[in-house]
Amino acid sequence: MLLFRPVGVKELELIAHSAWKAFPPRLPEQPIFYPVLNQAYAEQIARDWNTKDPASGYAGFVTCFELPDDYAAQFDRQVVGDQSHEELWVPAEDLEVLNSKIVGTRVCRRTVLRWRLQGGYRRHYPTPRWSSCNGSRLSMRFL
Repeated sequence: MLLFRPVGVKELELIAHSAWKAFPPRLPEQPIFYPVLNQAYAEQIARDWNTKDPASGYAGFVTCFELPDDYAAQFDRQVVGDQSHEELWVPAEDLEVLNSKIVGTRVCRRTVLRWRLQGGYRRHYPTPRWSSCNGSRLSMRFL
């Protein structure tokens, strides 16, 4: 199953520190890890939520990854808006096992940036370049 995960700068950095092999553990106030089932919804979250959120660094990134269908089937699918807003709800305590089941490595599919003045300077993050998410071993490169 191909899944998408919108993330902010801090989560993207934590993924990078794992050599693109693991999503970071959830915070205590985050009991669910919820990748989404389509890229358009992930881009909407990255654009409409992450770019407006100081905790996300005012930037949104869409990562994608693949899980074996039989493994992914054990988790509940939740529709949280219209029918295209479908998420896979993974309990936080299952994230370490989920990370071990990911086929290939995580890739960044899309970057959404919003300029914000912080301390008199514009903050800008480099744009990662990816063309596909096909489960092959890839590493993140910044332009």
